[in-house]
Order: sequence, then structure tokens, then C-alpha cells
Amino acid sequence: MENISFLIALGAGILSPCVLPLVPSYLSFISGIPLNELSREKNNAKVKKIALLHSIIFILGFSLVFILLGTSASQVGKILLQYQVWIARIGGAFIIDWEGKVVGKAVGIRKWATEDSLDLIEYLLDKKETDSKNQ
Repeated sequence: MENISFLIALGAGILSPCVLPLVPSYLSFISGIPLNELSREKNNAKVKKIALLHSIIFILGFSLVFILLGTSASQVGKILLQYQVWIARIGGAFIIDWEGKVVGKAVGIRKWATEDSLDLIEYLLDKKETDSKNQ
């Protein structure tokens, strides 16, 4: 059942009114053959082979670029995952509000449900209200 849905979605995507008119110009661009030569019946087999070959090369190149980008992003993510605690500490060292002012410094990973943490949050909120009243 899933394969049929996939095929229907793929067919509907390719045959949609947004995509179908672009196919001749796409083939002309990829193959390097003008549109009027693509429509001629003379040398039709040769033109089809060139268009197919160029399309396959384009798809392979396009796929290679995105596969390499995905692989490299995964590797960078694995490397950064090893340093997750340090990245969180460094990134949390400065908390910046919308205006770009530093509003506090983090002291590391905390449990914010503790009494001390709630007192700190209340203090910071009261300080922000008094600062906004003074402006």
C-alpha cells in the first residue's frame, strides 16, 4: 500500500502543471542542445542519448554534492557532540536580550527548579522591571 502511495505522489509531482512545462527547457539546458533540435525527428536517437547521458551526469553530480554535505554535517555533529557540555557552558556564558545587552552570566548547567534558582530568576525579573521604569 505504501509503494502505491509513493508512486502516485511521485507521478503527481512530475506531471503537475508547475513542473511539466519546465521539462523541455530543462532537457535543452542539461543536454546543451537547442529546443528546436530536441523537437526534430532527425537525429532523434542521438539527441536522446546525449540528453540522457547529460541528465544522468547532472543527477550524479547533484547527488554527490548533497551526499557529501550531509556526510560532512554528520561528522561535524559527531565531533561537536563530544564537546556538548563545554559548548553549552561557553554558549551560556552570556545571555543576551533582544536589544543586545548582556543580562546575566551562566554558572554552568543547573537545575532551575531549586529554591536558589527560583530566587535568582525572581531577582532578575524584579531588576529588569526597575531598570525599565528608570529609563
